[in-house]
Parts: sequence; structure tokens; C-alpha cells
Amino acid sequence: MLLPLSLGLSAALRRVLHQRPDVFDRMDLSQHRTVCIAPTDMPVSFQISLGGLDPRVRAIACRDTRPSDARIEAPIRTLINVFEGREDGDAVFFSNDLWIEGDTSLIVGLRNALEEAELTLADLLPLGLPILSARQAGPDGPSRQGAR
Repeated sequence: MLLPLSLGLSAALRRVLHQRPDVFDRMDLSQHRTVCIAPTDMPVSFQISLGGLDPRVRAIACRDTRPSDARIEAPIRTLINVFEGREDGDAVFFSNDLWIEGDTSLIVGLRNALEEAELTLADLLPLGLPILSARQAGPDGPSRQGAR
């Protein structure tokens, strides 16, 4: 069941926002916005709701087609490497290893906010959840062509 994961990730997001309210100051979150992060080699995606009074993360089955303002797709190893700064997001995008669709300004704002905040993966995980390093993430998923 994905509800416990959703609740834990939502609590972690709220903890970050409480401890670091400046993290998303550069983004216009006066309206409710959603970003879907979809690891291409996992059976689950993460829909992050920002803005409004109830920021949260929903772990959803990949077949779930809930609408979002923006979507990021890549193998989990690539997503972790970009988040941790081991790979440049622009370079990964232009090499077609990462795909985005929807509101690109929302994606750029999120990336800039996360870079400026210098968060670690541990900051975004629920307390007690082990950290999945890129080495543990396994091989990249099947090759896909084209930027979305």
C-alpha cells in the first residue's frame, strides 16, 4: 500500500518547509502547483503538491494518470545523481536521459530552489527510511529516446 509512504514523504516535506521556509521563496507558490517525479524503472511515481495550505507528496502507481503541472521522468539512478549534484540536470536533459513536460518554469524554479538550499537526500526522506544511494539504485531502466 502506498499510503504509509505518502504520509511519511509528506511529513518530510513539511519538516523541510518548517525548518527551511526560505527553500521555496524563489518559486511563485501563491497557487497550488503539482510536480510529478516518475522514475522510469520503478512501479511508483511521486506527485508533489506545493503551495496552498497543505503541501504533500503522494506516492502513486505508475498507471495512475493524475494531472500535474509538470512531470520529470528518468531512471532512479539519474534522478538521485542530479539531485545530489553528481550530474548536471541540463546535460542529462539534453542527452535525453531525463524528460520533462508541462510547466518548465516550475521545474527550473524547483531545481534552483533545491540547489540553493543544498538539501541532501536524507532531508527529503521520512525519518527512519534508509537512504538509497545511486549505487544501490540498480541498473538504469530500458533506454528511451527523445526529450519530452
